Amino acid sequence: MGDLWDAMNEARLPGDGHQGVTMDKTPRTHSKSYEVHRWDSEVIAVNQLISEIREMWEFDDGLLFESFRRWDGTSTSFEDTKKNLIYAQEHAVVRFEQYLVLESGVEVRLPVLETPYILEDRTGVLVVFDEKPSKFSTPEFPWFFNCPDNAAIYNADGSLRFQLQSTQGIGSYIGIVHFTRTPDNPNALGVLVGTLGHDPEWLNLVDPDSPKLISTGKWIRY
Repeated sequence: MGDLWDAMNEARLPGDGHQGVTMDKTPRTHSKSYEVHRWDSEVIAVNQLISEIREMWEFDDGLLFESFRRWDGTSTSFEDTKKNLIYAQEHAVVRFEQYLVLESGVEVRLPVLETPYILEDRTGVLVVFDEKPSKFSTPEFPWFFNCPDNAAIYNADGSLRFQLQSTQGIGSYIGIVHFTRTPDNPNALGVLVGTLGHDPEWLNLVDPDSPKLISTGKWIRY
């Protein structure tokens, strides 16, 4: 893989990452990061599309597990994921990191715990935040947002595009991501919005160019 870009600290890290799944007892180390100007981040993003999301877990015994989800739906196998889950039952996770892997090979660290969903045009990702941050979250702007507007879209360079705005207001929350069929798109990106204390159920579409969710009036239950 190519260089790493730390979106939180706006710094480039010399790349030593690699693509795929590993079970490695050797601790991952990076050379010391160095400061760069903001325009370096912009250069990274120009004409750069997201190729995949890479996740890395480090366990208390030093073992590393890496997985990936590509934009075309290809991902780490079920068997490898199952092995990781079984291993996690006996070993504590001490570090978790996620990276946006760009077509150039540059890896952009996104310091959030929740799952990033690659936008259809691959210029950014949608993240829906849990009600409370965990020990692996970064509970500060712009890496965590509370209800009712607990979701955001980030650009390919890891910068914040905007925080989404719930259609239901105070007392509501943005729940799970839901793909739906519309007249213009057979796989439109949406989210389910719910009332606090209840399951999310009202379908809203996500416009990657606007922070305002689009209410469909559809009620969906899982």
